[in-house]
Amino acid sequence: MMNVDIQKLIEARVESGMNIEEIVEKADISRATLWRIENGKSRPTAKTLSQLCEVYNKRANYFFRR
Repeated sequence: MMNVDIQKLIEARVESGMNIEEIVEKADISRATLWRIENGKSRPTAKTLSQLCEVYNKRANYFFRR
């Protein structure tokens, strides 16, 4: 599990201009997984973070807490 900045994940989603359905389809994750991550109920695995990075066109280190 990765310790990422949830707010940055949310901001990247909003900036992407895509809706939730487009994101989960392109990232190949479930809606529930994205909800749990964005609501602090779970942390993304390395694989999930990688998939979201690809969709959001961001590098993983962009999402790491400092």
